[in-house]
Amino acid sequence: MLLVDRTEALTRMLMVPPGPLHPPTAECGPRERMRDVSGPWASTASQLMADARADVTAVRLEATLNLLLLQCACEECRAAIKNRIHAIVLEWLGVRVSCACSQTGPADQTTCQSEANDMTYSYSN
Repeated sequence: MLLVDRTEALTRMLMVPPGPLHPPTAECGPRERMRDVSGPWASTASQLMADARADVTAVRLEATLNLLLLQCACEECRAAIKNRIHAIVLEWLGVRVSCACSQTGPADQTTCQSEANDMTYSYSN
């Protein structure tokens, strides 16, 4: 339950691409956006979703998504990518670890606490 909920939350976050994007310019139109933003985002998000784990750290998530900035030449598109990455990291840090420990008894509480202690990131809220 713990792993599935966090993994599903991560998948939902990654499904939302950067945006809104700026109006087309001479240097950055639909073709450049597909090449530099939409395509790479979809590819990276798909890879992260395929490898999705509840214990992925916010640092790893951010570092992986930040690689998208290396191939984007447009500053406005880069800003949209940075904003989306920032929103995902903040949302990921806010995803609570939850389980049904209190409903299932002390043995499960020990297991659940052990799983929570193994995770290497911070939680807010």
